[in-house]
Amino acid sequence: MKAGDSFAMALGLLLAGFGTLAWAGASEEGSEKTASLPSFEEADKDGDGKLSMEEAKSVGLSEETFEEEDLDGDGQLTEYDYKYGVK
Repeated sequence: MKAGDSFAMALGLLLAGFGTLAWAGASEEGSEKTASLPSFEEADKDGDGKLSMEEAKSVGLSEETFEEEDLDGDGQLTEYDYKYGVK
């Protein structure tokens, strides 16, 4: 193996390692936000198919996250919002 080949291989491994670290960091960030959240059905205490701010707070969702995921601004999170935006 030539010296240039060894350098290229080492550089490739180094860059792959940085990519793995970046991906792991992103995964951990998202999991901190939602690691302990229950299913939508468990969070929807009154069974109306939407989460109010009170229901969301009662399961540990922050007001800031609730407002970010309430895209239509109606003060409710749908099951879709919860599953794909929050969880």
